[in-house]
Amino acid sequence: MFGRPSTPHIPSSGNELVRRLTQRIESSLPKPPSVAALADEFAMSPRTLARHVRAATGQGALALVQSVRLSRARMLIETSRMTIEQVAAQVGYEDATALRRLMRKSAGAVPSQFRSGLHAA
Repeated sequence: MFGRPSTPHIPSSGNELVRRLTQRIESSLPKPPSVAALADEFAMSPRTLARHVRAATGQGALALVQSVRLSRARMLIETSRMTIEQVAAQVGYEDATALRRLMRKSAGAVPSQFRSGLHAA
């Protein structure tokens, strides 16, 4: 579910815009663009971008950015020997505490559980 860097957990229903946004966000990590910058790049207003993302995924544009970051973090945790602090830096979080908190909230598990295989996806 979280295992690949292309955020398969984001229900895009095959939406091309969401796919392109996801790729753009992933390619910019650890410094993802703001929603306003993404909207400019995709030649639309932030509000229009948010409407398209919400229609395709059921979540807002900022939540999409967050999902991409968390998905990449999980992939790095599962496939590398990086510390949680290093993973947090790679996906743009200033500290590991923020990453741990967000992963617990979104996935119901702390990052170390993904490394040890204790959490079934």
